[in-house]
Amino acid sequence: MISAFGKQWGPTREQVSVVEGRLAGTNERKRKKLASSITSMGIQLHVTVKEEVFMSTTDILEKSHTLALQSIEGLPEAEWDVPGVCGDWSVKDILAHLATYEKLLVEVFKTFSGAPPGAYIARCRADQQAFNAAEVEARKYLTAQQVENEYNEGQIQSTALLAKIPAEMLQKTGTLSWYDPNSCLADFLQMIYQHTSEHCSQIALFRERRHV
Repeated sequence: MISAFGKQWGPTREQVSVVEGRLAGTNERKRKKLASSITSMGIQLHVTVKEEVFMSTTDILEKSHTLALQSIEGLPEAEWDVPGVCGDWSVKDILAHLATYEKLLVEVFKTFSGAPPGAYIARCRADQQAFNAAEVEARKYLTAQQVENEYNEGQIQSTALLAKIPAEMLQKTGTLSWYDPNSCLADFLQMIYQHTSEHCSQIALFRERRHV
């Protein structure tokens, strides 16, 4: 897996074991359905599942948003602030983190209409770890619903802005000079998707452990 700014990661042996346990004992139809769902959340297994290989740039963003919302659907209120989902982060912290990246995406998309890179981009590029920690800490005392609302508002805004970017610009390199002059917007969104997928798989495994 690759984070939004290039760090490498992948599922742990524990993650794969949990997923394999969920696949065991199911019939072929259910196994394929479950494997497809789990694979879409970032854990690759040797399971024969027919998958769509290509996703358009807009599909990638929509899929990222869908994964995030599915990962928290029906989560009991008492579980939102339990730490240990990703390091010390809780589910609420992860969603706050993803909400931050929606704000960053908004700034990225605005650069395609002539705006300079904004404060979120600048702070993230300067020190991503400090940026991540500060943004999660800033939302510590928000309720789970407030964090979810912020995420939803951000994804509505980012989706609307992406729709305004001409199709020919999506694959054009050199449009993200502040990030990587050899990358295009489609590359960047693919990394955002992988980043979201990794966090969603962490939430899924947390829920598996706690049976919620």
